[in-house]
Amino acid sequence: MIGGSLLLQRFGVTSGASFLDVVAPLGLLLGGTFLLGGSLVLHRRRTALFALMCFLALLSAAVRTLVRGEMGGEASLTSLVQFLALVSFATLAFAAPVDELAFYRVVNRWFAVVAAAGVAQFFLQFVRLPMFVFAGTVPDAMLIERFYNVAIPILTTGYFKSNGFFLVEPSLLSQNMAMALLIEILALRRPLHLCLFGAALVLSVSGTGWLMIAGFVFTVVLSLGGRGVVVAIATVAVGALALAALALASPDIYEFLVSRTDEFQSPGSSGHLRFVTPWWFASDALRDSPLTALFGIGAGLSEHPPRPPAYDYTVNSVVKLLVEYGVPTLLAFLALFFAGRRTRTQSALVAPALVWLLPDGGNIQTAFVLFPVLLLVVVADLRQAEPAAGWREPEPGPRPEPALQAAPG
Repeated sequence: MIGGSLLLQRFGVTSGASFLDVVAPLGLLLGGTFLLGGSLVLHRRRTALFALMCFLALLSAAVRTLVRGEMGGEASLTSLVQFLALVSFATLAFAAPVDELAFYRVVNRWFAVVAAAGVAQFFLQFVRLPMFVFAGTVPDAMLIERFYNVAIPILTTGYFKSNGFFLVEPSLLSQNMAMALLIEILALRRPLHLCLFGAALVLSVSGTGWLMIAGFVFTVVLSLGGRGVVVAIATVAVGALALAALALASPDIYEFLVSRTDEFQSPGSSGHLRFVTPWWFASDALRDSPLTALFGIGAGLSEHPPRPPAYDYTVNSVVKLLVEYGVPTLLAFLALFFAGRRTRTQSALVAPALVWLLPDGGNIQTAFVLFPVLLLVVVADLRQAEPAAGWREPEPGPRPEPALQAAPG
């Protein structure tokens, strides 16, 4: 699942202004196959929560079809079905616990492939071997590249941010490398891999991965206790070393990356569009009708409302769910992340995983983002790894009742 989500991102089918990436049907097919084969089971509590979320989303669509505010309209059935189909992946669980370290080694093996490709891609452009797009090599009918910012220049240098070669945007490389780096810091602690993931994160010249790391630092103490303080300090140290290396190697790029922290106050900038304007739009939508907080304005309408606001805006994942379906559906979706057993390492990854979903509202309907997030912190049932020498971990609590087994056939 991780490998497919990374290596197949650019492939899919398009129809006008819409597309379907190949990871979505492939992931659901694999999930169904492993469910029938017994390697995966249905998790009882998450299945119940998902059924509740489906009911609430369908109720929202029905109410908004009958009662429309100024911003409401006819809900998109395609958007609704896609959202529910992809989130259904959260109802799955491993049939038996898997060794935590073995699982993370496999995950980071795939991340390492993309990291190495991203580092090589960045430096090959200096010898006039740019490899940032598949268009021209792969038939356009098989690609969804045109829907993403695949090749983004770095200021006026004439060079481009690394997108990991396989990924659709530099921001996706930044996010994936941040997660890989946190897994290394928490569980595997391999110096070469830390350097590789840190280098790829820096060469993406994107800020969203750093936001994931910041979210991790602020929450790891709560999830890991005393050990969390050590992990937080180590994470800050690794990030500082990566930025210091960038500052020495390319001061201009370093200043550009650091200056992006000012974007939250700069209308029209990427940071302002991603993290400020969504809440302007949410505020306008909630004022539109008292029903909006409960039922939203309709599936798919947050990005294409019948009466668009006068300002440019985007929606993040939280605002998309809130505005399209209402608060109850949003809470049911978030509850999926906290229902079920997880190791302390997985618990520490929940905050950065949620930040991973946050920047773009489309992420909750983009399989190659949603599936890895759900696999890492929701679906995977892991067995706690033995602590390293000198670290003492409390014994894990009792396991909850077993997940509901899939019916034969």
